[in-house]
Amino acid sequence: LEPPPPPAAGVVNLYSRDFYQLAARRLDANGLLAQWWPISTQNEADSRSLVRAMLDVFPYVTLWTTEVHEMLLLGSMQPLDLDYARIAERFADPGIRAALHEVGIDTPADLLATYVTGRTGLERFVGAAPAVTDDRPLIEYAGWVRPDEITRVLPTLLALRVLPPVRATVAAKARIEGSYRRLADFYGIAFAAIRRDRAA
Repeated sequence: LEPPPPPAAGVVNLYSRDFYQLAARRLDANGLLAQWWPISTQNEADSRSLVRAMLDVFPYVTLWTTEVHEMLLLGSMQPLDLDYARIAERFADPGIRAALHEVGIDTPADLLATYVTGRTGLERFVGAAPAVTDDRPLIEYAGWVRPDEITRVLPTLLALRVLPPVRATVAAKARIEGSYRRLADFYGIAFAAIRRDRAA
């Protein structure tokens, strides 16, 4: 899903617990729901409610980074089966390899380095926030875009980062960590730019 941002009129219902309940009933047993999450278009409290809506429905939710201002939430009824060797096999497909190269992902390690956290980390982020629901669409009435909000939300989310739960050799896990360090450097530079910190 990549609808307009949650505060846009009439869109909040595509981020609600009610919507996720409908979607979950229509997924295959091993289906995934991928939800675009623009982290700069609502405040931190509303972001927590947005994530709570998905956590209330899907037993397995993971967070992946896609670019500085956006992330991706994956919800499923079954745990993700992350196998480094299988992912590497998929990279052998020229179409898959070319599509991922266009967005800066050249190796299985690069892909897995975009994993941020699973349910445990997201529950820590959400805390006691109430879920977005069709009868509680508070995000729709919030102002957007919020240029400074990302300086609070992004570091909080990145601090939750853990190694993805992937079946991989020690060497492959080291490659994932190497890719993540490069990604973290990029985020550090981007974050300095957002703060207008020219020296950094």
